[in-house]
Amino acid sequence: KHRASGMLGHTSLWIASFTAEIPYIILVSLLYSIGKVMQYFILYPLRILQMYCDNIYFALIFIFLTCFPPVFFVTSGVFQFQGDFAAFWGFFTFNVAIHSYFGQAFICVVKDLPTAGALQGAIVGTNIFFSGFIVRPQFLNGFARIGWYFSFGHYVYESIIANSLNDDSPRIRAEFPSAFLNFLIEEDPKCTTDMVVCDGSFAQFVDFSFGGEYTTQNNGRNIGILILYLVAARMLQWFALKKFNYVNT
Repeated sequence: KHRASGMLGHTSLWIASFTAEIPYIILVSLLYSIGKVMQYFILYPLRILQMYCDNIYFALIFIFLTCFPPVFFVTSGVFQFQGDFAAFWGFFTFNVAIHSYFGQAFICVVKDLPTAGALQGAIVGTNIFFSGFIVRPQFLNGFARIGWYFSFGHYVYESIIANSLNDDSPRIRAEFPSAFLNFLIEEDPKCTTDMVVCDGSFAQFVDFSFGGEYTTQNNGRNIGILILYLVAARMLQWFALKKFNYVNT
């Protein structure tokens, strides 16, 4: 409408929509990265405080958003903060950004919100199914394999799993009979055929669970592909703003 009336150019709207989305993307990815721990132990008590003093509430929210994530990931022992949390947050930010900007593009490509919502739902569903979360990549064959290669959710999920669980210390116990124990006997010299119990690492379990497909060695490739998807989403919106005039919506 703004472009059709001559109030704003398509490039101005394109830049504005890109810039306005950045704070949302960063905040949402951060909140998801620290997960339910923050929700139950911090946000719920703060909501009670909000009933009495809004200023203190918002000040504490800001403090916790900036201080809690590094403290949690350093002390939890799940991640090595310097590299793994940065990778986790970075790749999840890619995920939020690509979904958000494709959503903007679809709103500009079609006339009505229900159709745009359906397209966005198809993107979300496709990326969940072909990410490797529901069906492991080693079991995706034929046409499904093509979907796995073209799903940006695959590259996000691979990078999050591979970087978050790359600890080489033996912390997962495999007992007979288990497929993981058989894997360790074949791949790890310290596990022999006469053993009924053997300890494996997170990295070995990821290798076993995903058929050797998910590894930190693919980080560079994954970042490049995700950048291409991000650029494609932005270019699609720019093209739609330039070519389409949906003044009846």
